[in-house]
Parts: sequence; C-alpha cells; structure tokens
Amino acid sequence: MSSSRPYLAADARMQNLLEAAGRVFEARGIRELSVAEVAKEAGVSRALAYGFFPDRESLQLAFFGQRVQTYQSFPEVTSNADLPPVERVMQLFELFCDLPSSDLYALNAIMYARSNDELVPVRLKWQEMLRERWQGVLDFENGPPGLFPAVWLFCGMTLSMALDVNEGRMVREGARTLLRVLTTAAVAQVPPR
Repeated sequence: MSSSRPYLAADARMQNLLEAAGRVFEARGIRELSVAEVAKEAGVSRALAYGFFPDRESLQLAFFGQRVQTYQSFPEVTSNADLPPVERVMQLFELFCDLPSSDLYALNAIMYARSNDELVPVRLKWQEMLRERWQGVLDFENGPPGLFPAVWLFCGMTLSMALDVNEGRMVREGARTLLRVLTTAAVAQVPPR
C-alpha cells in the first residue's frame, strides 16, 4: 500500500504542520486554529497531527511560541547589546518590517492577549524575554514605576507600525521618523542605568 504523502522526519513533519498552522491562522484567525484544521490544511490525517499536538492548546503554544523564538533569535538584536535604546527600537522596527504579515499578526495576537486568553503563557514568555533583553539598558527594578509596561507598549507600537508598513497603510520612512521621535522623547524621560 503506497502512501500519498512523502515520508518526513519528525522535525520536518512538525515544521510542515506549523507552516500549515500559519496558513490557517492567516486565513481564518485564531478561533479556527485547531489540530483538525491544521491536519486538513497540511493534507495529513488527524491522527498524525494529534500525535504532534495532543490538543488545541499545545498546537497554539507551539505555533505562537515559534514566532516568539524567531524574534528572540534575531542576531541583529542579540549581538548589539551596546546600542542605545532608541537605536535598538529602530533596529527592531526594521526587523519587524521584514517579517511576513502572518508572523506580524501572530505576534500581535500574543502582544494583546487578554488575561483569560490561551495565549497568556506565550505572552508571559515573551515578556520575560523582553525584560531580560532590555534589563542591561534599563533598570526595571530601581527605575520609575511603570517602566516595563512602557517598554511593552513601545514593543507593541513598533509591531503595529511594522504591520501597517507591511500592509501599505504607512510609508516606511514616515513610520521610521515618527517612531524615532516618539522613542527619543520617551527615552529622555527615563534616568540612565
């Protein structure tokens, strides 16, 4: 009996399923991001998909977690820890602008997850990563109250502006100029570390 799908190693099959999840998410949103829909999109049996993702939550955590991991591993951000805060935000904006819209939508869903949303664990992971990345530049423990929420807000604003650029609602140079002005003004209010 011959199979209609080629054999893929487990990591390749997982990636294939996560790519299918991206297509489902982009076309139909988070509410339709289920193991059954991903199996259908990937052209595999539900049993095979459930072998990788026993439930909807594990699928969503893997899918959205992969997007956060991609952001975390941007070498341009991690290797330039000595950049001033404004330049780090500008660099992040440029990297976000180059992501596909589907990834930006996924990151946006994580960013604005509500307290009762299933994406909260991924959001908390991203917040922890962001805190670690910026701790060397900004003193969250001894700085002004609300410093980390302000950084989170700027991350969300940067992400939203990149999505607007990516979809043609903003011109990249205009968004870059606006973001630089806003970030420079905000950084001027924060005492140096």
